[in-house]
Amino acid sequence: MLPETEPGLRPTVPWTPWVALGIWVLAFFGSALWVGVLAEIRGEALTGSAPPVWLFLGQFALWAAYGILPLVVAKQHGGNLLQTFRISFDGRALVIWGLAGIILQLIVIPLIYIPLSNLIDTDSVGDVAERLIDTAGTNIDLIVLFVMIVVVAPLVEELFFRGFLLPALADRMSGWAAIVLSSVWFAFSHLQPIQFPGLLAVGLALGYARMRTGRLFPCIAMHTTFNAVTYGILVSQL
Repeated sequence: MLPETEPGLRPTVPWTPWVALGIWVLAFFGSALWVGVLAEIRGEALTGSAPPVWLFLGQFALWAAYGILPLVVAKQHGGNLLQTFRISFDGRALVIWGLAGIILQLIVIPLIYIPLSNLIDTDSVGDVAERLIDTAGTNIDLIVLFVMIVVVAPLVEELFFRGFLLPALADRMSGWAAIVLSSVWFAFSHLQPIQFPGLLAVGLALGYARMRTGRLFPCIAMHTTFNAVTYGILVSQL
């Protein structure tokens, strides 16, 4: 059961899950189209082995949809955006939920994959991230990847999945049902079957943080430190 902590626990929002679905579909197909345009400009496919600057550009359409469209929709309904998404900085939440993100990455995720080792190739769970870091040939590349992985991705994904989608679901179903559905949606959106169990666990933890506190900043803090640990580990192995 989700504890009742404050009035903002399950905010009523003026948009529906169908609006969130529309943004997600636009993000998915718009991103694919944008990557195709960049491939034509570059003269070759924009794969995971492309230079970090191209990978950064390739994510632009997806980030724009996740990070800008929810703000546009919310602004159309009036009100202060910081209050709508409960995104203001909180030092205490940064420490508590940031630590939770570190524990999630270093302890919880490895434990999840131990019983799955007989069913899937758990050694390949980190392949996507490793290939991404392997594209870095200079310090500038590492900075670009840091901005992608640790700064932009957590912010825009939390704004959409926990700031926009989850409250809309929570207005129409129980808290736990909303958390589970949004987490499955979050994990599926990455299109990485082997990473799905871990991504689902991350989504559940982030969804709980959003519903438990009624704010978005704890989710951003947890997601940021989770990704930062991954980045730090991979860079240390270069």
